[in-house]
Amino acid sequence: MKNEIIIIFFIAILGAVVAVNLMSGTVYKLSAFEVELAVQISGNNFTQVNFPPIGKVVANTHSYPLNLKATVLNVNPDRLRSLVKQIEDKEEFINVIERRGRDILQFFILRTLLIAFMGGVVGVFMLGRREFKYLLVGGLIGLILLVILFAGTYSTYNLDRFDDPNYKGMLSAAPWMIGLIEEGLNNIDQLGKEMAKITTNISNLFTEVEALKTLREVSGQIKVLHVSDIHNNPVALDIVEKAINSFDVDLIIDSGDISDYGTPLEAKLLERIDNLKIPYLFVPGNHDSPIIIEKMKSFDNVIVLEAGTVKVKGLTVTGLADPASITKNIKPPKVDMIKEYQDGLKELLGKLATAPDLVVIHNILIATPVVGKVPVLLHGHDHEFKIREEKRTVIADAGTTGAAGIRGLQSENGIPYTLNLLHFNNKDGIQLKAIDTITIYSRESSFILKRKGISKEEQLISN
Repeated sequence: MKNEIIIIFFIAILGAVVAVNLMSGTVYKLSAFEVELAVQISGNNFTQVNFPPIGKVVANTHSYPLNLKATVLNVNPDRLRSLVKQIEDKEEFINVIERRGRDILQFFILRTLLIAFMGGVVGVFMLGRREFKYLLVGGLIGLILLVILFAGTYSTYNLDRFDDPNYKGMLSAAPWMIGLIEEGLNNIDQLGKEMAKITTNISNLFTEVEALKTLREVSGQIKVLHVSDIHNNPVALDIVEKAINSFDVDLIIDSGDISDYGTPLEAKLLERIDNLKIPYLFVPGNHDSPIIIEKMKSFDNVIVLEAGTVKVKGLTVTGLADPASITKNIKPPKVDMIKEYQDGLKELLGKLATAPDLVVIHNILIATPVVGKVPVLLHGHDHEFKIREEKRTVIADAGTTGAAGIRGLQSENGIPYTLNLLHFNNKDGIQLKAIDTITIYSRESSFILKRKGISKEEQLISN
């Protein structure tokens, strides 16, 4: 009899372990996120947070043999945009998330306890002891096992262990990402206020701009909107849409860094670009990735220019993607790689009978050797909004149309949203006649619009 009880005990435990390890994973909706929670009974006593496919964060948080897993499966971009715009109070927002998180966690624990109970029942049933009392004993053994493990985990859990976690996958190359996210969460109320303010003022901004008749009188038949370094900021796409409608834009040129980490989650935020009615020429930057590039290629109106020359809307454009965009590494290229890409750009231009109308690059260092050999050079990367002429080449840096994304929150004064509108005349050959530069300061609810011709800059309006 004693041996039989011991056998039932171990079979019930085995059944509970197998059931929990195979069936505990469950998907829950937490605001704009879909998160899968799972637990495994094993010798690993750590908490693991997965961000597929960029990697995971692992910390030894407790003493009992439970492996706790949370996996971010999906983000609803529409819900996320709506949520950010509605944020008025950071504390209330965090409290709501915490309450919902606790409800989810409690439901998950109860569900897992039930799985452990059923695992113990099934184990005893498979052993051949099918009397109710034995099945009940088996279920209770499985239930008690998991109660002990959960209670022990709770009593020994140390959240501070995440201050020094292990990073795996892409995250191992960028542990500073966590600090950046923390900074963003600390300023999430400011982010919400800024986004709400700027989206409210965009219509007013472009209403005033449309009233400037001189903008319509520029001698130019081709209008190119130059954007760069959007860094996932949804407000940037609001600005782009308004600019297209206000200025009758013919073509958008994006000089890279439309994302931050080049992940599938970020790729979903780009789907609004597919709704734009004009061509969108994209030259990838160092924060972009093969995933982002493939997503952009899937849009009917997007031309991804990785290495080559295209003719669009009457303009001949040569572009070369940043070296980092072909990998998951977001670091700018090293000196030897810059030299290799400089040679590659010169090779692209050498294949043409005449110089292109524009060259588009993300990092200006790669285009240094072609300055003076092309009429117009567009770039980004520096987050410094500027236009200059060097050796008869007009060099335009669109700055950051996304206000540096979450990085903008780390600036005391805030980073403005910036973009360029280039006017080309195509009557006697393609010639750049003027550039309108737009700078939007969300924190001050103001904007500056300037016009630059070939040799002078005239400020049209400052509000």
